[in-house]
Amino acid sequence: MKSCKTKISIAAVVLTLGLWSAVVQGAPTLDLTTAGSSGTINGAFFEQWDGQPTGTGVFDPFVRIQHDKQAGIEAGYNTDGTIEFQTKDDGGHNWTHSLPVSLLIPVTIGGTDYYQFALDVDETKAQGGLTGPLLSLDELEIYLQAGPAEYPYSSFVNKVYDLDNGGDNWILLDYSLNSGSGSGDMIANIPTSLFIGGDYVYLYSQFGLNHNGYKCAADDGFEEWSARIIPAPGAILLGSIGVGLVGWMRRRRTL
Repeated sequence: MKSCKTKISIAAVVLTLGLWSAVVQGAPTLDLTTAGSSGTINGAFFEQWDGQPTGTGVFDPFVRIQHDKQAGIEAGYNTDGTIEFQTKDDGGHNWTHSLPVSLLIPVTIGGTDYYQFALDVDETKAQGGLTGPLLSLDELEIYLQAGPAEYPYSSFVNKVYDLDNGGDNWILLDYSLNSGSGSGDMIANIPTSLFIGGDYVYLYSQFGLNHNGYKCAADDGFEEWSARIIPAPGAILLGSIGVGLVGWMRRRRTL
């Protein structure tokens, strides 16, 4: 895993040199640029997903991230407290907020119970330069902490999942597989057995390293995560993807 200091150092180099995105070596650990593709990294099961619709109001995020420059690396995590990195919010913690473990609904796939986290990305379909429909998910870390508003990232101690455990893993995504922003792109199924030692979920993710041979910079709209949770009375299910997600799970016999 790369430390917070490493992340900040990479970002500093990018800004100092005036580059859009750092370049690193290596093919993707998991390529999800084919419809219906899937794979496992460190016990988590990832699936390319075509859920629709997932626009704001239907896809209700618990964390939203957007690069504030033309293109590059972006990162963020959810909290009810102060936000940092490229985390986005509207000032009322409607897009980025706490996520209690008690609200997560387990789903059984292949005999294993998982909690599901859905990712919706928004990138350009343009080709050329460092921009394009591809996006790299370079880091995914999940922490369990005691409270809903813990800050900063460097204070998190109870990490229950790390995409980079055992190596520098990354996932390649293709925005053009779906109709655009408002269409889901990936489901991350994380084993429920890992969720021990805290009452609130903190999901940290980083996107946009420009891997050698791939144009993966974050270059357009926001990326956002939602979760499958217990619905509140009279409210839209946080992180549900409406009828599209229900149909998707039924097709995979996970309900």
